Amino acid sequence: RNVTGVQTCALPISMRPALLGNSLYVRLLYGDGPVLASIERASGKVNWLSSELKGQWIVSDPIPRRDRILALTLQRLELNESMLRLTAFDAETGEVVSQSDLLRLNSSWMTRRCCEVAVLDDGVLAVLGGVTVCSDFQGNVRWIRKQVVLPFDEEPDAVAQYYDPPLIHGNEACYAQPGVRAVDCVELDTGRLKWSRFLPDVMRIVAWQENTVVVQYDQGLRGLDANTGSTNWEQRSTDNMTLQMASPTASKSPDLLFARSIRVDAGKKLQPQLVWLDIASGNIKSIKPLPELDGEEPRLGPALRAGNKLWTFSGRGQAEPKRELLEIVLQ
Repeated sequence: RNVTGVQTCALPISMRPALLGNSLYVRLLYGDGPVLASIERASGKVNWLSSELKGQWIVSDPIPRRDRILALTLQRLELNESMLRLTAFDAETGEVVSQSDLLRLNSSWMTRRCCEVAVLDDGVLAVLGGVTVCSDFQGNVRWIRKQVVLPFDEEPDAVAQYYDPPLIHGNEACYAQPGVRAVDCVELDTGRLKWSRFLPDVMRIVAWQENTVVVQYDQGLRGLDANTGSTNWEQRSTDNMTLQMASPTASKSPDLLFARSIRVDAGKKLQPQLVWLDIASGNIKSIKPLPELDGEEPRLGPALRAGNKLWTFSGRGQAEPKRELLEIVLQ
């Protein structure tokens, strides 16, 4: 759906939509900053925009909650500070029902603008690129944690880190944040740190299955012990692609499905491959080459899997704006 006035975003931030009833809710870069939009699923008609929040940005993905849509919003204050709030919208009209102050952020947050939220049974957990906050659905803060963050201009490699929400496993959460060179595991009830693993080359957390947390770093994948953070295994692969997803084939044998590329044609081209990796051991179980996607700079991902079918986007390079939607039948 094309919406007049929508801008593009230079930051590597995914704006994920949410469904509630017959409407789709999504952030749009419209006007002075991100706004929340309600779009009719059947026709694509825009029902409403959160334009009444003058001077406030929608900085998180929408969170459906009964007849409300929740989102984290940011308002610039004086003295280079901003107020982060939990805002509730009426799902039908877009009217602001309530707002609760969570915490103040200084001007350094604007350099990365990270705000990734995991929805809990009774609240939300947000990582903010150096700060983690947990609250209930009414905006009552339970706990806040701070991490060591280097200034953006002193850590250019931080652009390789992904903007992902925390992974939840029972009463624990594990997360990596842009600008933070560590993986943290905390208890959700109290925010108590269970373990923290310094990883200067961390890019993202890919999956959490049973006792293994899978982390992507600049040289491949690493399996961390979920109880201690120590390394159980490493799988080196320097040409990993965006397509990475946990893909359990059985309750006791979960796999990680990811894509990588290898050199072919005497090193002149790269060939994408689908790789199934056993999460517990880190061993590769099977590989499916995709020779029809050979190229100088192929792109593959993200992806969605349903049954034995995989839908993913492919492209011919970073500078090529065209992307094709592929359906791959998995054997």
